[in-house]
Amino acid sequence: MNRWRELLGGRGRLRGERVRTVAARGTVELGAAVPAALVNVLWALVAAVTAFAALGGSAWLIVALILVVLGAWLPRMLFPWLFLALIGLSMLWGDPREYTPALLITVAGAHLAWVLAGVTSSIPAAARIRLRALGRPLLRFALVQAGVQAAALLVLVVVPHSAVRVAGPIGAAALIGLAVALVIPLTRRR
Repeated sequence: MNRWRELLGGRGRLRGERVRTVAARGTVELGAAVPAALVNVLWALVAAVTAFAALGGSAWLIVALILVVLGAWLPRMLFPWLFLALIGLSMLWGDPREYTPALLITVAGAHLAWVLAGVTSSIPAAARIRLRALGRPLLRFALVQAGVQAAALLVLVVVPHSAVRVAGPIGAAALIGLAVALVIPLTRRR
């Protein structure tokens, strides 16, 4: 390592230092960064918690955990997306009138696993990811989950158990309304 430091003229980077690239016209600072492998580990933790919340003690839990390990090891393959498909199907297998805290954890965990899978699939494990680059996806996750969890908690607490059957059509209508509200500004001419 000292040899590389000498070759770099004493400007080598150690842990915790900011990465600097000298360009023809100045210096570009990348700021604080973490190894991409850390995001893979974070994805695996989120996915494992989601698998336990969604699948509980079923035999599909073993399949989900195998997909979690493979998804963390090979994030550019389809394993993270297969895991998310399995979680989505498991939500269809359950009782549609069953709104429990495990469902709230499953929804938030699947969403966060989706966000992290998008990050890990596009960046090599040996790379470093700027913390600032993770800010926007995690902010979007937090904003969406704030609304989703509030609505789910409202349904869980306020609506009687027998009336939960209408929550599906109401949720579908809300989702269509949200999609229309997001698409209309994109279609307007500037």
